[in-house]
Amino acid sequence: AEVPDANVRIIIDGEEFSGTYKPFEFDPSSTANHAGYTFESAKEKIQPGKDYKLTINWHGKTAHSIMRIPEQVKIVKATIDSAVTYDYGNFRETLYNPVVWVQPRNNESYVITYAVRDKQTLRIIDDNYYFDVIKGANDIDRDGLVELRKSGFDGLSQEIKNKIGSEYALIVMVHAFDSKFYEYFATRYNNDNDSPLSEPNKVQWNVKGDGIGMFTGYSTTAIEIK
Repeated sequence: AEVPDANVRIIIDGEEFSGTYKPFEFDPSSTANHAGYTFESAKEKIQPGKDYKLTINWHGKTAHSIMRIPEQVKIVKATIDSAVTYDYGNFRETLYNPVVWVQPRNNESYVITYAVRDKQTLRIIDDNYYFDVIKGANDIDRDGLVELRKSGFDGLSQEIKNKIGSEYALIVMVHAFDSKFYEYFATRYNNDNDSPLSEPNKVQWNVKGDGIGMFTGYSTTAIEIK
């Protein structure tokens, strides 16, 4: 249900900003078709490397949260991995997986996504924004790096892979979140019936008090794999 009459505020660098409720309006050109509170006056203040506090007051109930948007992570190297063939009964498909290595930092988690763009028309040919979240402190190799890959059914087809560099540009993006987002992602199906909103609540939300939810933000580093 929509809640248009809450007092929603965020605090950045000690300065407080009030949210303005925006009702649902369908926009076919947008991926953000939902109701919610906007903070137009705070846009210039939102930068990586800062902490953000959230407070919500509604009819005597209060919820609160704090999160950090990390600085952009450094991508050390990137490649397209060797082919993996998957069998679907009478159908077989060979896919290639984008892979990057980053220098992890404490209390952060990372997500990898990609987009394939036609170099002439600039049209997006293929993309993948489904993701797993990797905790930065886990799986560090001997060089001190963490490997992030699009795996399984999230890879590139043979046809697209053959055109990377000549006709298509492969843009791989690494999104850096704070560690609270990893804790949510790892527990999001812990409740009964795999519903994050069912009771008793076993999901690690970072919104506390008289409510639950995920208050988060991220920075993005992009690299073109040729």
